[in-house]
Amino acid sequence: MLNQEGAELLKKVINKKYGKIEFEKITADENEFHLDFKIDQNIGENDFNEFEKEIQKEGNLYVKLLRISGVYIDGDIKNEMINRISGKAFASKEELNKFQNFLEDAKERDHRKIGRDLDLFCFSDFLGAGLPLYTPRGTIVKDELQKQIEKICRKYGFQKVSCPALANISLFETSGHAQKFNDELFRVSSPKGHEFVLKPVQCPHHTQIYSSKIRSYKDLPIRYMESD
Repeated sequence: MLNQEGAELLKKVINKKYGKIEFEKITADENEFHLDFKIDQNIGENDFNEFEKEIQKEGNLYVKLLRISGVYIDGDIKNEMINRISGKAFASKEELNKFQNFLEDAKERDHRKIGRDLDLFCFSDFLGAGLPLYTPRGTIVKDELQKQIEKICRKYGFQKVSCPALANISLFETSGHAQKFNDELFRVSSPKGHEFVLKPVQCPHHTQIYSSKIRSYKDLPIRYMESD
C-alpha cells in the first residue's frame, strides 16, 4: 500500500534528521496515513517541504504531508500526548499535482472562507479551532436552516427533544461508540474522577428517553430529533 510505504519513509526521514526517536504507531488506508511519534524537537508544517523532498529521494515516492496535530497514546486522555503527522502518498508526480490542484480548489470552496467572506461567522484563537462564532447575519441563516430541518422532520413524524452536550463515558461504552471511535472522542474528566464525553451522535441519548418509562408496541414507531 502506497500510504503505508509513505509513512515508513517519513519515519526514516525523521529518524535520519533528528536521530533515533520513539515511534508509537503507523496507521494507513487508501485515503491517507498517520505517523504517531514522540520527539523533543519542535516540528511544524514549515518542515513539510523538506520532509517531502527527502522522502522522494529515499523511496522515489511522492508524498503530500497534510497536517500535524497532537494525539493521546491509544486515544486515552490519561496517557501522554504525542505528535501525529498525516499525509498521502502517490506513485507519480502527475497524481501528486492533480491532488494539489484539488486542494487549491477546495480552499476556494472552503466553508470557513465563504463564511468569513459573507460575514456569517468568525473564529478566535482564544476559543480554539473548529469553534465558530455566528455573527448576526450567520445566526439568521442558522435559525432558518433549523426551522427547515424541524419542518421536514415533523412531516415524517419526528418529535423534537433536547439533550445535554455531555454524557458519562459509560453511555458510549454501552452503545459501542467508545470502542469504535476511541481516538476521535472528546473526553472531559471531573475533579471527582468521572469521565464524560462530548456527544458525537444523538442516538445514545435518545435511547435513554425511550427507556425512561414503560412503552407499548402501539406507541411505535417513535422518532426523536434535535436541531441544535
